[in-house]
Amino acid sequence: MTGVVMVPPETRPHIMVFPFPAQGHLLPLLDLTHQLCLRGVNVSVIITPQNLQHLSPLLSAHPSSNVKDLGNSGSLPIMASLRQLRDPITLWFRSHQTPPVALVSDFFLGWTHDLCHQIGIPRFAFFSSGPFLASVLQFCFDNIKSRTKDPVRFSDLPGAPVFEEEHLPSVFRRSLQSPSRDLETVKAESSMNFLSYGCVFNTAECLEAEYVEYVKQRVGHDRVFGVGPLCLLGLDPVGTLKTSSCPSSVMLWRLG
Repeated sequence: MTGVVMVPPETRPHIMVFPFPAQGHLLPLLDLTHQLCLRGVNVSVIITPQNLQHLSPLLSAHPSSNVKDLGNSGSLPIMASLRQLRDPITLWFRSHQTPPVALVSDFFLGWTHDLCHQIGIPRFAFFSSGPFLASVLQFCFDNIKSRTKDPVRFSDLPGAPVFEEEHLPSVFRRSLQSPSRDLETVKAESSMNFLSYGCVFNTAECLEAEYVEYVKQRVGHDRVFGVGPLCLLGLDPVGTLKTSSCPSSVMLWRLG
């Protein structure tokens, strides 16, 4: 058994994957991409030039069918720069003979929710951590409007945990201490994630079962999945990938 699913080419689903270009976000989603390829899925990956090195194991295991430039990201803050890809992605999607049937995008890319609504495919929000952190962060954005010296009780969350301000997620603390347009963008992007068609977490459901259930209740459906813990891409101690014939391919979209 190689663990590779042989799927006829004409029946392979095509999925677009859009990681956020930071290693802590990128590597888990690339490993999920690898797992999708092993199961007979064709995948298009949107990536920045600086992160091409991280794709080497993936492209070695799953031959790339094409490399396409989508334009220069420029010197704008990275989140704002990535939003500029909405039109190029839309044009590519509408001209493709077999366009993706779904998008899996990082939770920092909440704007892709509207993109998917526009082009008519479901978006799955990928969280590089577990549902506990996602729930804490969203509670902070929804309920805490100013700094406080008192401990914060997360009354809506399972077990009603309590944290001092200095233990809250750093991106939220920065938004309170030094508000900026970029941090407001992060807040707006975060609010779109629980509106997605589905949520995918880098966790095992047996580790965070109560928070997986909490997110299901929060979003109002059961399309909440624990797919981890995902290992680093290319971790293959017995060399099975080098001897396996994988039926899928990765199409690389390079930014810049």
